[in-house]
Amino acid sequence: MLAGDILSLSGDGTVGRRDVGRVVAALRPRLQEGAVLSVERGFGLEDVDGTLTYWTRCGPPTPADERRGVRPDGRFYCGSMAYDRHHGDGAL
Repeated sequence: MLAGDILSLSGDGTVGRRDVGRVVAALRPRLQEGAVLSVERGFGLEDVDGTLTYWTRCGPPTPADERRGVRPDGRFYCGSMAYDRHHGDGAL
């Protein structure tokens, strides 16, 4: 996650690694192939051909590092979290 890599597991047990150049907090397959990525400072869309398009910032900027995640129903949410885990530096 912190290295900016996405890992995949093929049917034969081979592990693939793809560098996307940003910290990846979550990945969710899209309905029409490709994926939605939540990255350190925004979101990204991956097309079926591997092309990545990023959107930066979600909501007002905060002094802490932003984080995103996926709810069980597939909706993304965003928030912030300090890497040093200082209490009170994060918000949803």
